[in-house]
Amino acid sequence: MSFKPPDVRRIAHFVELDPFRIKEVLKRGRCTFISRYFYNPGIYRVKNSRTKKFENFAISIDKVESASYEDLVERFGEDVVDESLWEGLSKKEHIYFYAFSLAEIEREEIMEASSWRSTGRKEVSRRELLL
Repeated sequence: MSFKPPDVRRIAHFVELDPFRIKEVLKRGRCTFISRYFYNPGIYRVKNSRTKKFENFAISIDKVESASYEDLVERFGEDVVDESLWEGLSKKEHIYFYAFSLAEIEREEIMEASSWRSTGRKEVSRRELLL
């Protein structure tokens, strides 16, 4: 049994990125971002934070690090750390730093919802295609 990457439209989990990050990852193939939300390493669809629309590519979160405001101030000094990143959070809570790359995802042709297809092992219903 081998793993076949899914079509980008079938990836259930997503991350919102700003237009700058979207351009950066498309241009360089990798980028970073900071978030108060935790994402596991893995593949995510990309949703544009400005337009609220899904992009036609996915990213692979490769590395996750975290730090609290207090940790960073202790290490680098208060004048260097952006306090606004912890807005609404305790200074003891961690925020997350991510390194990600453009995911290699197979882009299949768009299937019509009414069509059936064979996986080679069993028939897949129309309802399963939409999930």
